[in-house]
Amino acid sequence: MIRQAHFMAVVGVFLLGCAVLMGVGCAGTRSEAPKEEQGHAQASKRQEHPEATKEQKQIPSTAKIVCLRRDQRASPPAAYSTETLNGNSFTRVLTSKVAAHPDGVHIQFDNRLGKDASYFTVTGPNDLTINVPIPKGKSNQVELLPPGTAKISCSLPADFYDNYAYFKVVEGDSGYKSLELECKPGAEPRFSSMIASGAESKFELVSSSDQVEEARGYYEKGLKEGDVVEEAGYPKDPDPTVRVVRNGKVIATYWSATLEMYATYCDGQI
Repeated sequence: MIRQAHFMAVVGVFLLGCAVLMGVGCAGTRSEAPKEEQGHAQASKRQEHPEATKEQKQIPSTAKIVCLRRDQRASPPAAYSTETLNGNSFTRVLTSKVAAHPDGVHIQFDNRLGKDASYFTVTGPNDLTINVPIPKGKSNQVELLPPGTAKISCSLPADFYDNYAYFKVVEGDSGYKSLELECKPGAEPRFSSMIASGAESKFELVSSSDQVEEARGYYEKGLKEGDVVEEAGYPKDPDPTVRVVRNGKVIATYWSATLEMYATYCDGQI
């Protein structure tokens, strides 16, 4: 859950504006049925598909990952599967699907590599690569992996970490609020960041306990009446990302801490 782990080697101040490599959903308008009809339709769906609730209850609440040496694996991994190979480090996901919790995704590692290692995953609205150490044997972690397809790998220091094993994260009862941009046609998704490090750096982004007010200040010139600025992601994230919602669509996100700020937005919409 350490957002800044990927940036420990960064020195100086950077201001980046580039296209974000993420899916952009741009849905059209839809007509709304009367509330009474919606209620009947929802009740009918529940009656027609009672197995849906039962299936959700059967989804594991903890992702289980085994880290093996290359010579311990039983078979070569297939592409985009629950297994992957990085150098001499082999990753096997035992749970192809896992239910998220209000604080994120619970993961249990079984590190059989014979020494301390690290796991790598991609998380957050800015697709940051996170590197977290894992000890030998079994250990537990919590990651802010959003619902959908997640990718992960465990590796020894000398091994590559650009290959991933895949599993599905189900939102369930976690209360997750999406941070994925939903830009309108023609509005490109963008990413901006400011990072400062080093004792002599003159830049310092002042942290605030109220991320919502910081986000309002950052996007002040682009906000419109009716825009909703709120904490999003997992409700028990101690350091949440804020999103801006306009007409039911996410058009911007914002997260900051001392010396760091990350924002995504739909260019031309805010």
